[in-house]
Amino acid sequence: MKYLLILFIFLFSAFANNNKEINFNSKEIEYLKNNPIIKVGFTDVFEPYIIKSPTGNLKGVIPDIYKLLNEKYNLNFDYDIQDWKTTLENLELGKIDLIPIMNYDIAKKKVFCIVVPL
Repeated sequence: MKYLLILFIFLFSAFANNNKEINFNSKEIEYLKNNPIIKVGFTDVFEPYIIKSPTGNLKGVIPDIYKLLNEKYNLNFDYDIQDWKTTLENLELGKIDLIPIMNYDIAKKKVFCIVVPL
């Protein structure tokens, strides 16, 4: 899971410069091959990063980035929207692969892999 979190922080950072191509290393390629759908846990309390519309659709900066990742690199994501406690538990239990945005102190207390943008 640590490699996956590192991969996604790298990918988010790469979009800051659209002219750069992302070259996946062998571990990332193997992970993506073995995990064709990446499970992302969200809460709906991080506006404007993540906004859940009244119809249940996700909008905001982070869903837009995942959409670009899908279009450019054919990465597939499954979204799980829960309350914060359930989202953290799901990450600990391996039911989701990552949480794209999290309070640093909470992540540190839970001993999650923390990666800052490049």
